[in-house]
Amino acid sequence: MQLSMTQLAKMLGIGITDTAIEKWEKNQNRPTEEHRKLIVEFLGFNPVLTNPIGDS
Repeated sequence: MQLSMTQLAKMLGIGITDTAIEKWEKNQNRPTEEHRKLIVEFLGFNPVLTNPIGDS
């Protein structure tokens, strides 16, 4: 299943604007700790702690 950040935010009940999500995507802002916990719980892992593909 492919979800946009906006769709995921709605699924998780995160009440934020598309503008806020766009800032996350552009690394201009970061999700709050509460939002990060919901996202990590949904993903089943913390992407911050996972090495990017191809990184040694």
